[in-house]
Amino acid sequence: MEKLMDGVKNADEFTIPGGGVVPTAILVGVTPLFVERVKELKDGEGQPCAGLYVPQEGKIKLDWGMPASYEQVTLAHELIHALLAQAGLGDMFGNLLEPLCDALGNSLPMLLRDNPALRDYLATPLQS
Repeated sequence: MEKLMDGVKNADEFTIPGGGVVPTAILVGVTPLFVERVKELKDGEGQPCAGLYVPQEGKIKLDWGMPASYEQVTLAHELIHALLAQAGLGDMFGNLLEPLCDALGNSLPMLLRDNPALRDYLATPLQS
């Protein structure tokens, strides 16, 4: 696992207006993803968007300048895309994929924020 994160654990972080520090590198399973801010981010069809999971680049891209609370749920939304893709489920949901990522992306930060004991428990490596 250490080898996977070589150069990642020392990556910089960036502060967002309104508080909070967004990590610039996140380990998703065995895949390190880099978080990048992009001015006027556009999707594959040229439409403005808040965030993109770009697996071929190993990146999650976030639109520069969105409010902190929106950036948080957008990052969570894109991480859900990455988790589903890594599990081989990225294409399984068809038209329901975006609503699913929206629902989980909005709910997960709130769940972790409102339940610090749960967050700590889930972050603790347990022995069998």
